Amino acid sequence: MEPSSPATTATFPAAVEEHETYPPMVSSSLFPLFPFAASTSSAPPAESQWLSNPSFSFDASSLNIPATTSSSLPSPQSHSSDEDTPLQAAPAKYELVPSSPSSDEERGSRRKRSGRRKRKREKERYDGAATSRKAGIRAWAGLETKPAKDYYVDAKGDHDNLAFGSLYRMDVARYRSQNMMEAFGLNHLRFGSSHIDLDSDLDGMDNKVRAGGRYYSAKNAVSERNKGFKHLKIFKGNTSVMLAEDFVPFGTQSLPLKSTTVEQELEESWEDEILRRTREFNKMSRERPHDEKVWLAFAQFQDKVASTQPQKAARLQTTERKISILEKAVELNPDSEELLLCLLKSYGKRDNTETLLTKWEQILTKHPDSSTLWKQYLLLCQGEFSRFKVSEIRKSYVYAVQALSAACTKLCRQDNKSMDSKSSSLVQLEVGLVDIFVNLCRFEWQTGHRELATGLFQAQMEFSLFAPPLYLTTSSKQRLFEHFWNSGGARIGEDGALGWSEWLAKDEESRQKLSMQENSQDFLLCGIYGRTEAMNGNIEQARKIFDMALLSTEATSEDLRKKVPILYLWYAEMEITVSASRNNSDSMHRAVYILSCLGSNLKYSPFVGPISRLQVLRARQGFKEQIRSSRSAFSCGAINKESVALICSASLFESMTTGCYSGLEVIEETFPMTFSESNNLECEDLWVYYIKMLQKNLNQLNLSRVWPSISRGVHKYPYNPKSYSATLTLSYLYSVSNNLRLTLDKCSQRDPSVITLLFALSFEWGKAGSDNRIHSLFERALADDKLQKSVLLWRCYLAYEAEIVCNSSAARRVFFRAIHACPWSKRLWLDGFQKLGSVLTLKELSDLQEVMRDKELNIRTDIYEILLEEETNT
Repeated sequence: MEPSSPATTATFPAAVEEHETYPPMVSSSLFPLFPFAASTSSAPPAESQWLSNPSFSFDASSLNIPATTSSSLPSPQSHSSDEDTPLQAAPAKYELVPSSPSSDEERGSRRKRSGRRKRKREKERYDGAATSRKAGIRAWAGLETKPAKDYYVDAKGDHDNLAFGSLYRMDVARYRSQNMMEAFGLNHLRFGSSHIDLDSDLDGMDNKVRAGGRYYSAKNAVSERNKGFKHLKIFKGNTSVMLAEDFVPFGTQSLPLKSTTVEQELEESWEDEILRRTREFNKMSRERPHDEKVWLAFAQFQDKVASTQPQKAARLQTTERKISILEKAVELNPDSEELLLCLLKSYGKRDNTETLLTKWEQILTKHPDSSTLWKQYLLLCQGEFSRFKVSEIRKSYVYAVQALSAACTKLCRQDNKSMDSKSSSLVQLEVGLVDIFVNLCRFEWQTGHRELATGLFQAQMEFSLFAPPLYLTTSSKQRLFEHFWNSGGARIGEDGALGWSEWLAKDEESRQKLSMQENSQDFLLCGIYGRTEAMNGNIEQARKIFDMALLSTEATSEDLRKKVPILYLWYAEMEITVSASRNNSDSMHRAVYILSCLGSNLKYSPFVGPISRLQVLRARQGFKEQIRSSRSAFSCGAINKESVALICSASLFESMTTGCYSGLEVIEETFPMTFSESNNLECEDLWVYYIKMLQKNLNQLNLSRVWPSISRGVHKYPYNPKSYSATLTLSYLYSVSNNLRLTLDKCSQRDPSVITLLFALSFEWGKAGSDNRIHSLFERALADDKLQKSVLLWRCYLAYEAEIVCNSSAARRVFFRAIHACPWSKRLWLDGFQKLGSVLTLKELSDLQEVMRDKELNIRTDIYEILLEEETNT
């Protein structure tokens, strides 16, 4: 460490013409505020006695500088002096200039000289700072030459830092982003660099950086997002070579080191991709003209193109191109419902309502037996606010039901040459007809005609399910049913109802209660009766019913004996429920015994006492053999209710005798086969039973054990509420909020449904800071075509804005959007009147009521009376 230099002082004038650096004086200070020792310089003249004020001197030795500094404060140096030349101290003498008026020429020359000196001084500051300001600095920002090292240690202090209270900005290191190509030695490819500087140091930046902006600026971001440009994709690859590194290697040479090599690929621009994909689709459509997926993919690609076009005219042109593609596809595949629906949806983006409905009617005339087309047409008619009227929509439903009924009758009268294909088509037609009928009943209920909706359900079930076994023509059967309907007798769903057939037979007394003797062959009916008795608390009576049914299985047919696992499972579940509710260990032993009889494949006998360990092992082995023999049927897709009951019984037996882990593993071993089946209700029943077991034992299971299976099931059965209920339970136990949100978002994007949305909302409801998330869920759901017409969804949204967020303006907007999307829902209109009574003006309420009357949505009580009653109650 160098010895500290003696204290130096200097004096400064009160005002100088030029801000230059002077040689060191005997006494100096930048801001001397306190008096120190008197200066040793000669006394100034009388007219400048104010310069001898002791406050203009400062002793630098008074500063408390730490001993770790390598040297004392350096003396101020002149910019023009050499670094190695020693400076000699000389007293500075100042003389006051007499205040005499100078000529304009003198003042002008001084200003010019001052300007030149100022420009020269600034040039020295920025361009020559590396050689003129500080000797200890080896490199300055902006230099072309690269130093040996990228850093250095500054061991000398800078007294200017004390004077100004901060570092000199040119002393602060400047950085730029490392170019990947330059890092790997590919200097021939240069994409420019961006300086990472403070915004306040703009004068120290390059002119190119100041003009072009930073890499994250709006200008560069727009260029980066421009799909018309070709992007250079850089990725690394590994090659096994021996590299010499600055470390001591291990003794072995068997493991080569891996080096990273840079590879590059020039990606195609968006215009190039459009041309390439169009050529590919044209080729595939020519080679496979009857492949619906090719045409649908071609049409969807047009939607992708339109999403990148900001101009409305360009999007309309792309829509025209999509329509021409789909028209060609429908011409080649006239019976494809998917292509027809896609074409009609595209017409809706271009044509007005009148033209669109005309085209729908033309297509329905050609395809009157398509329940899918009818459902979409009816939904379109319901959602047209300007044309909606209850009577008109009711007529459209009647036309749809008549058309599909005629198609079913026609199909039944055809020859029985292709019985299998005909039965499959008939089932699809009947399912579609029932679906449209249910939609009609729902429509009547939502428009306020609830008695009519209930009557439609009763009439359909009486006519279809409880008709008398008489060979009658359709007209005769209808006249007979009309007589029953107008007789005033109890209908299905009402007290004392026996059904149309029993009313007609006048045999009510002999059929009022269940006869076990007459139904002994159908022991599943006995099981239902036993479960009903158990729910009513008659446990002993229920046990007698189950025992009698199981004892009679040997005398039944082979087909009925295959259903025995269902009866065993019901019986065991009843005993487990009794054990849990009454804390009765005897019921648990009964359940184990019942399942052991099924596993051992032994003849059933009533329960006597707990089973032995040997019987448990025999039953476990029996379950394994029965499931193994059923796997061949699983692989062929022959999964029925009996197989599901057998697997559930084995799982329940293992969970009671070994533990919940073993019970879950029994079902999990079948997932590779059951999850491969699509739209299989039996497989979904097995999944529901698995979820039920998980929820019972969640406290004994960890998250890693449970979450993968539940997540897989949610994606497999996106419309099953049991799956979402289990995921919410897990989120409350293990706080997996992000995983749950990600799972729900994926399900909503893949299979949008109201069920998924309701569970997502229930998870977010009441959480702090979740308002934006809830709004996003509502808006994303309402943007989907399938959910836009959901009355329940709009009612939830309106209630959230009006009652939870208490945002009256937002609730008002949601209400008008809701009635425009679902004008048929009377309940939705009334929700708006009740929740926005203080927001809507009397004029608006009166106008809305008139609109309801025009659309045949009748209100029994005047809206003003309702509002007056609410004000009175509050």
